[in-house]
Amino acid sequence: MAPVSRILVAAFAMAILALPMAELGYVGAMPIHHPLLPKPDHAGFASVNGLKIWYGIYNPKGPDPVILLHGGLGSSVDWRNQIPALVGKHKVIVADSRGQGRSTRAGQPISYDLMMGDVLALMDHLKIKKAAFAGWSDGGIIALDIAIHHPDRISKLFTYGANFSPEGLIPDPSATAMSTLRIEMASLVDEHAETVRDVTEMWNEEPDFTPEQLGSIHIPTMIADGAHEEAIKPEHTRELAEMIPGAELAILPNVGHSGLLEDPADFNKLLVGFLDGTSRAPAENADLSSAQAAPTPSVSTRATETTTELAP
Repeated sequence: MAPVSRILVAAFAMAILALPMAELGYVGAMPIHHPLLPKPDHAGFASVNGLKIWYGIYNPKGPDPVILLHGGLGSSVDWRNQIPALVGKHKVIVADSRGQGRSTRAGQPISYDLMMGDVLALMDHLKIKKAAFAGWSDGGIIALDIAIHHPDRISKLFTYGANFSPEGLIPDPSATAMSTLRIEMASLVDEHAETVRDVTEMWNEEPDFTPEQLGSIHIPTMIADGAHEEAIKPEHTRELAEMIPGAELAILPNVGHSGLLEDPADFNKLLVGFLDGTSRAPAENADLSSAQAAPTPSVSTRATETTTELAP
């Protein structure tokens, strides 16, 4: 199998190394904002599955909890632009995946199922029975895993830039790109080299969700991505939305894989509208290709095969 897209690995490797990506130029179509992660009302480490998982909580007494899951080789800082948009109406929880951000790994393996188990154990630790999930890339895959195997723990599902199979990744044309990047990462920060290696290898083998598994998801779901996606094939995103009963497909027109960082305003309008049930408004019929060219965020529904623009 061809190695996964180098741009995906590079973007997330920069995140784990805590480099200010705005200084590195552009990702996708727009410059990336880089404010600091808002200070949580409560933060700590949960001892789960032999690991220390870092978490932060905003508006701890708020209703309708939302758990934000970051991208692979990233951290909770990925969601820095979305937290302020959500805390007014929600209790917001962020967490760093095993071996990433501030969470430990303790020599344990990495897989989507194991990271799903960490999230569920964290929910138990925080006494959260059920929550809405928003996941970017790997975080979206973990959220899909929860929706499939633990539907009683998830109320709504929002994914951005997620794939259900390695076949959905855009292959890198260079056969040596992955090994070269691993050497570069190891030379920059030795303690993260093993995690970078294992996560990128995981991307070549996982996830492996079947149509039957995805068809078992029966909660409000939005599958979102950017029209300038660099890592996931557009047809793969459409197929993912079509396999989940009643799922909405949303394409942000001006961004790529890192849409939550590239254009926080449009991304937040989409996410908040979905979570709060305010994203629908009448619009003309359109398909995915026309949605990608549209000047405003669009949402298409599988049931009616129409496209609706977000309410202003």
